[in-house]
Amino acid sequence: MSLQLDMGDTPPSLSLYDYKGKLHNLSDYHGQPVLLTFYRFAACPLCSVRLHQLIVMYSQLQSKGLQVVGIFRSTTEEIKRHLGKRNLPFILLADPHAHYYREYGVPINDFDLLFPPDKASEQSPLLSGINRRQAEVRQLPADFLIRPDGIVHTAYYGMRRDDHISVERIQEFLALNPH
Repeated sequence: MSLQLDMGDTPPSLSLYDYKGKLHNLSDYHGQPVLLTFYRFAACPLCSVRLHQLIVMYSQLQSKGLQVVGIFRSTTEEIKRHLGKRNLPFILLADPHAHYYREYGVPINDFDLLFPPDKASEQSPLLSGINRRQAEVRQLPADFLIRPDGIVHTAYYGMRRDDHISVERIQEFLALNPH
């Protein structure tokens, strides 16, 4: 895992596909404030609660120029199957192998440290799929508020599976970056 990001850091470049097949780069949003959210996996019920919270306040966020970009530790097909019908107003990207989770220092819970997958199971197609699913379940969320100049304003690493940055902190960030 990479070191965790902090205020004032330049986030790693990011290039991922959404569930509709469009490639998105973090640099596409330069000049705009961004909420970059790392979720657990597309079928996660706790993530659905957070998505609903963002949907409810999306028009307010959008009116202040905020780009909301969500990343799931799932394939584009899984995101489409579980979330595509909801026609969410923001961008959902797929990172099934957790490459950017590692780049951004997004943790998994400590259970993984007690029972890490062994090399033999990683090489087995059947067991590697099981290990990937177990890792998705143990994934913790993280949120990054990125200023229009592309610098991290807030890096928030969840301590629990449902722990995201508060709506109040997002609103405080937007007050500092008027549209």
